[in-house]
Amino acid sequence: MRPTKGLPAENASSVGEYYLVDAGYPNIRGFLAPYKGCTYHVPDWRRGRQPRNNFECFNKIHSSLRCTIERTFGVWKARWPLICDMPVGYSMETQKGLVTATMAIHNFIRRSNMPDIAFGFYDTRPEFMPYERGVETTAPNGVHGDTCQHDDGDMDHVRTLIRDHIVTNRIR
Repeated sequence: MRPTKGLPAENASSVGEYYLVDAGYPNIRGFLAPYKGCTYHVPDWRRGRQPRNNFECFNKIHSSLRCTIERTFGVWKARWPLICDMPVGYSMETQKGLVTATMAIHNFIRRSNMPDIAFGFYDTRPEFMPYERGVETTAPNGVHGDTCQHDDGDMDHVRTLIRDHIVTNRIR
């Protein structure tokens, strides 16, 4: 994900692109984590609870974006089962080509604004929605977010800029 539109380019360019990650990861260069110790999961917001502070405003949008991304990958893999079970004999070049081609077709379908059966199915089935069960994942090293205190000043600055942009522009 590129830095949020509307942020001053000089402030975001030192970091470039980054992944939206859960609290199991530290907020370091290339990984934009939510604020720890604040409400985060989408089901908490669906119960009608409103963010109590600027940190929760950021976390609400961060969580919503992560769910959208995860659902997109889920639909893509459901639409193209070959991606999940790539035949062993395919060369790396062939595998990369299949991933690229199927993602290009997937993106074309989404951008065409035609009814999309796969997304429609996933949008109406809560059991397929990521992070709906309140399950928090952990970083690759197995450290859960609350015990990981290696946050990076650069990404903290980017997160603060995004948070302030959300609050200033009343993005919900």
